[in-house]
Amino acid sequence: MRPSKCASVHKKKNSIDIMISIQCSENKPLRSQLKNYDFSKIKELKIIGKITKDDYLHLLSIPEENRGFILLDMFDTICLDKNINLKFFERALESFVLPDGMTVLENGMLECLSIKRIFLPKSLKKITHDAFSKCKELKSINIDDDSPFFSTLNGLLFNKEMDTLLCCPQKYEGQIIFPDSVRFYEYDAFKNCDKITCIRFPHSIDTNAINLNALPRNARLEWDVENEHIDFGTVKYSSDKKNLICHTPDLRNYTPNDPEFDRLQKEEYTFEIPFGTETISNGAFKECFQMNGISIPYSLEQINACAFRNNTHLSKITLPTSIKFIGRGAFDGCDNLSQIFCWCTCPPKCTGKIKNETNNTILYVPFGCREKYEKVLGWRDFEHIKEVSDTTSVTLSYPHGNSQNLIYSHHLDSLCLQKVLSLQYNNFKSIEIRGFVSINEVIYLKKICSSNSLDKIDIILKDCELTELASNLFCDLTNLSSIELPQRLTSIPKFCFLGCESLKSVHYNGEKLKEISDFAFAECINIKDFHVTNNVEAIKTGAFYKCKNLSSIYIGKSVKSIGNFVFRDCNQLDFIYLSAAEPPECSLESFSDHILSNTILTVPYGSLYNYMNHDIWRQFKKILSQDSLINI
Repeated sequence: MRPSKCASVHKKKNSIDIMISIQCSENKPLRSQLKNYDFSKIKELKIIGKITKDDYLHLLSIPEENRGFILLDMFDTICLDKNINLKFFERALESFVLPDGMTVLENGMLECLSIKRIFLPKSLKKITHDAFSKCKELKSINIDDDSPFFSTLNGLLFNKEMDTLLCCPQKYEGQIIFPDSVRFYEYDAFKNCDKITCIRFPHSIDTNAINLNALPRNARLEWDVENEHIDFGTVKYSSDKKNLICHTPDLRNYTPNDPEFDRLQKEEYTFEIPFGTETISNGAFKECFQMNGISIPYSLEQINACAFRNNTHLSKITLPTSIKFIGRGAFDGCDNLSQIFCWCTCPPKCTGKIKNETNNTILYVPFGCREKYEKVLGWRDFEHIKEVSDTTSVTLSYPHGNSQNLIYSHHLDSLCLQKVLSLQYNNFKSIEIRGFVSINEVIYLKKICSSNSLDKIDIILKDCELTELASNLFCDLTNLSSIELPQRLTSIPKFCFLGCESLKSVHYNGEKLKEISDFAFAECINIKDFHVTNNVEAIKTGAFYKCKNLSSIYIGKSVKSIGNFVFRDCNQLDFIYLSAAEPPECSLESFSDHILSNTILTVPYGSLYNYMNHDIWRQFKKILSQDSLINI
């Protein structure tokens, strides 16, 4: 299962090596030998012998632009430090052979963003469910055939008995055909696997153990035995899993005389319809007496006649914006259904009354839509229709050009951003939130975005009612491409966007922002231009530290202080445009020598004298008045 061995040759720097191996020992440690090679010309590297954590760190310290190898083979390496983390972040490395002797592989040990193929040693005894979560380009997992604990087939990781799928690589593409031995899969086995087009299950699969919410949402499901429908525990589905045929409370294993039967009849429960369901069939949830709540995904388009008939414990239901049709009597006999939240701005089509008695039910609709509902068959029968103004609107745009608008109300239908995003396909390329949203919901948004397999995501928060963000909120969110900040925001907190290496644009159109805090945009290496608005009064320590491609920055007229290290290592900075007539307080620590010598500082008309006589600002070699810059 391992790749071909590298040639055991030693060549000096500036050679044209393609494959090399380095023999390590206590007398010849790896770190002392690395200087002998030009790694930009090496494509395959094999390390043999004993290494320490310091040796490995020296290997990592080779500048990224000087590392050209795409295969790193450490199979014959003995790691003397047990807690060594195998981290590689550059784009070049594609294949990694892990050291023989490793017994545990868990989250945090393997952070190789560009790895496509990984080869595991037979010595492994434990692999945690999230061990490969940071390997976002991984296409294939392989392990030695002699492993006593694990097996691999076609790049998929199984237990030794081959009856349970443990992990599918995140970038696995195409069709998966399971062998006949497979009965189960781990809940996280398909996490972020959005390239899978089809999964074919064998006759051995335990359908009662299948969780549809844990399967790739855009994958087609197939079965070795062709049936018109498939049973998943208490739910019967059409074979394409789009039509929910019926739900039966889990009483099948009990007789009416069994005490457990009586208990289950009285035990209330809630039910979550899996994403991907498009239709609920006639009477699908009929007389599920103990069901007191149901979650409907944003894929559902049609609720057929009598779908929820006689669900006497159902007290409220939320109909998402995807609903297009509701059949006659869908909620007949739901005597305790006191609230229906229908967030469609255009009323779904109805073939008649959707509930026989509507006088005790309040219908909530989006603000400005009441008149529409009062004119439509089925909806006009409701005596109490109320508009809701304090809703939260979430607009998601997807890679293929389609979009989806999700609406919910915090205090009415008890939904939140976490719940709403769990009911839809989360591989969006942009998200816009309008209305009320809590800081905890935005923290959850960062978690959702970080697990998104797309390389670039845009976040739009300009119209949400947030006045503050949390420190470290979007820190190291490497796929964040642009953000529009809330208009009511008063400060950008510490480390808020630290290390957002794909971030190119930051927009703020409000008038409340007063401060950019410590290291807020540090190491945002793709920001080229930045505008500090006129209301900002302070730019704190290291706010733009190591923004290596920052070429120009406009600093508004209210800025009174600029902290230390704000522009350190911003050596591409060509222009600083200052609008304050009085020079902001700063120190020489705010700028690097390169900036003082090469960056053009432009100041407002009539204030050139003030800057030329300031202890710090006069250190700039190139200071121009804005009117002279126009003449140039």
